[in-house]
Amino acid sequence: METATVAETLCELIAPGPTRILDVGCGDGGNVRLLAARGAQVIGLEVSAARIAAARAVPPADGETYLEGGGEALPLADEGVEVVIFVNSLHHIPVDLQTKALDEARRVLTPGGRLIVFEPLAEGPNFEVALSFDDETEVRARAYAAICRAAEKDFRQVEERVFISPILVPDFDAFVDRRVNVDPARRARIAGVVDRLRADFDRLAKRTPEGYLLEQPIRVNILEKRA
Repeated sequence: METATVAETLCELIAPGPTRILDVGCGDGGNVRLLAARGAQVIGLEVSAARIAAARAVPPADGETYLEGGGEALPLADEGVEVVIFVNSLHHIPVDLQTKALDEARRVLTPGGRLIVFEPLAEGPNFEVALSFDDETEVRARAYAAICRAAEKDFRQVEERVFISPILVPDFDAFVDRRVNVDPARRARIAGVVDRLRADFDRLAKRTPEGYLLEQPIRVNILEKRA
């Protein structure tokens, strides 16, 4: 199986140039800045006010905008963007709203526009380390089911692929911080299982000269809006 970062895969799938892109669940804006630096006009949408603030705290690139809101109610006009991306974010939307989020993506896409959804599989060392405090097996399965329904109804699936994403962290504390930054509620859950979590991290993370490596299989679905 191919090993690639999410950033490398995004750059492969989205050509440089003035494409209008919506990043749903943009976090601290890393992918927004990446794509804006390649000439795109990118809107980053994030439900967390704290993460939006972190994104806006970085000096903006040309073509970079941030909005606060959820994927199930996009604050955009119909047919206003050419690409919508979800990068490891669809499964964070409440299960009963995931289909609505994909419906909203279709609404804001131009005819023939593309929906690109990255979702981590419920397997691999990175997933296994986190099982003690955050078992996402069910929500990830439900997110994939929503993608499959969208591909049958409102989109044409162009491609589905799975690749290994290398996740490199300096140490155990950095791994915890990475998880908590996505969902602050995890801090309390981690505190209750920290000894087990540390043992699992020591067992599953590969020590390298650059830090600790945890591999995560990721599925990416590329869908095209039907006319």
